[in-house]
Amino acid sequence: MFKKKLDFIYLGSAEFSRITLETLCEQGFVPRLIISGPDKPKGRKLISTPTSVSVFARENKIDLIKPISLNDADLCRLLQTNPPKCLVLADYGKILPPWLLNLSEIPLGIHPSLLPKYRGAAPVNWALIEGAKETGVTLFKINDVVDSGEILASATELIKESDDIMSLSRRLAVKGANLLIENADAIEQATFRLERQDSQAMSYARKLTKNDGRILWSDSALKIHNKVRALLGWPSSFLYYEDKPIKVISTEIASSEGDFVSGTILNVDRRGIEVATAKGILRIKKIQPPGKNVMAAYSFSLGHSLKPGKCFR
Repeated sequence: MFKKKLDFIYLGSAEFSRITLETLCEQGFVPRLIISGPDKPKGRKLISTPTSVSVFARENKIDLIKPISLNDADLCRLLQTNPPKCLVLADYGKILPPWLLNLSEIPLGIHPSLLPKYRGAAPVNWALIEGAKETGVTLFKINDVVDSGEILASATELIKESDDIMSLSRRLAVKGANLLIENADAIEQATFRLERQDSQAMSYARKLTKNDGRILWSDSALKIHNKVRALLGWPSSFLYYEDKPIKVISTEIASSEGDFVSGTILNVDRRGIEVATAKGILRIKKIQPPGKNVMAAYSFSLGHSLKPGKCFR
């Protein structure tokens, strides 16, 4: 039996962090305080919007602060008055300053990869882009170098062929919360053991840019398919047709073989639009034209006279 108690402050902002926090709270591990990022303007109307974690905190009546800077003097005084046993950080988006690293007995990060693989801002995306068969989550002690701290525990997660960034991120967020819960007694009693990361095995998952989403028909069907499922949401994979960017939402590999000019449309039917790549044939199932809702690729083809022989770029 695990104790339903751990004295911690939680730092997080994005959806991965919200799912992690929700899982913790559902099992009785409620932080004494949540620190999240400040509200930011979003959308065409630039409406001030709270983070996913902030919304969860407000809905569940958990104390919340949203500092613009972690070096705010009032924040320092508030936390140093009564330090927690530990800090728990998941997808917060900011580097912790030295005073915060030293605030608790152990500052812990929940990272969605098997460190030292995929250190950095986009570990789940890059695992999918590179066609990895498995990934995982790591519970580690945060230090002053991003994602390089000593490992307290880790857990492996298989990547399914049907996974995209959303389904895989959700499972990893839940697994990360459960990993913390499984080690809660050891953290509370300071009986945990830490293991240094093997820097020789390190890989880096750099932050994505909008241009990463552009589909290159000189890539293989498998590589393009992996990109589409990895970049769903943002930055989204996209192709150009009639000089307009079209988001590609869903694809499948129609064939791993084929010797055609890359980017050429080979077939159009209710299953989608089949396009030649450098290796294999990709079937585009769902797309999103500029300013429109997501639609079946076949429906798009009917409105734009897409026929075999035409080309995407």
